[in-house]
Amino acid sequence: MRKLFALTLMATVALPTMAFAGRYSSSTKIYVQQSNWEKALQSIEKWKNEDPKSAEPYLWEGYVYTRMEKYTDAARAFMDAYKKDSTVFLDHRKFEKKLSITGQNLMNVNALSISLQNAVIQYYNEQKYDDALKVAEFLVKVNPNYAQAYQVLTTLYQIKAQQAENDSIALAYIDKARQALEKYYHMNPDDPRANYFLGVFYYQEASSLIAKGDTTNGNAKLRKAVELLKKAMELGYKDAYYDLGLALSDLGKNDEAIEYLKKAAENNPDNFEIWFNLAVVAIKAGDKETALEALKKAHEIKPDDYTTNYLLSVLLTEKKDYEDALKYVNDAIAIKETPEAYEQKAIILRELGRKSEAIKAIEKAEKLKKGK
Repeated sequence: MRKLFALTLMATVALPTMAFAGRYSSSTKIYVQQSNWEKALQSIEKWKNEDPKSAEPYLWEGYVYTRMEKYTDAARAFMDAYKKDSTVFLDHRKFEKKLSITGQNLMNVNALSISLQNAVIQYYNEQKYDDALKVAEFLVKVNPNYAQAYQVLTTLYQIKAQQAENDSIALAYIDKARQALEKYYHMNPDDPRANYFLGVFYYQEASSLIAKGDTTNGNAKLRKAVELLKKAMELGYKDAYYDLGLALSDLGKNDEAIEYLKKAAENNPDNFEIWFNLAVVAIKAGDKETALEALKKAHEIKPDDYTTNYLLSVLLTEKKDYEDALKYVNDAIAIKETPEAYEQKAIILRELGRKSEAIKAIEKAEKLKKGK
């Protein structure tokens, strides 16, 4: 996903060495003009040996590898050049002057950034995430205005968080991911994906804070999440409907949440999770009809889900549709035996006048509660 991108005393005894080093510099540029990349690389190796403190041969090596589309090799060369002389990269005019022939620039900083980004992509595709991260961090160091780099850093930091040995390290990477995404967002505030993913970040942080009992900060994060997700939606990012609905529900705005969750379900008619959560939010809002319809859709997609069958039984019992309610609770029990499922079955059996069976269901519920 990413791209790339000594002064000696003028004593007489130094002149032969300087002339020799100049020969390899000149031959490298001649080979580059001829697009003879292999010969150029051979000349560069000799240039490195004769002038080991110079960043310049590594710059040309990076350029040659870029032209050969060997982006990870190019990234390595550019990073080696940075170690030799960081000022070459921090002063963009100096960088472009170094990679010039007879005053004609061959590679500007934007091209360097693209090359480094390609290296990140290659490493990412090879699942070499540490290498990808190293190049991505180098990219923002040499070109902090290259917005796409922060998108990639966000992804890589999230991967590192998933791979972390403990929660402390994971949280540190998550914080870095959020900071990278915020930088990208401030550069591109009207990017719908930036609004969406930053909104999701705030929503996840809010959920974590609320789970720890910090509702004040949690709700503040939720409100920020809603703001960003609404903007993403307004900018045409349809995936925002679902997360926006959940965030609004967590703020207690269930009626508004239902409308967005319905849109999310319309856009993703085969998504069990969306239909199920629409049902849950509708139950919270007291909208039993919407909940029942959503649960039936969820059941069509995933008929062996215990909770879906159980909730369908409860809602149908409230509608006095006892036969269907009994069917769903029996299906729930076949999936997983729980005290609440047997208690629900007992309620239905009593309503159907099957009292002896209801008593047996209650007895079974009691045994399950006692672990028998």
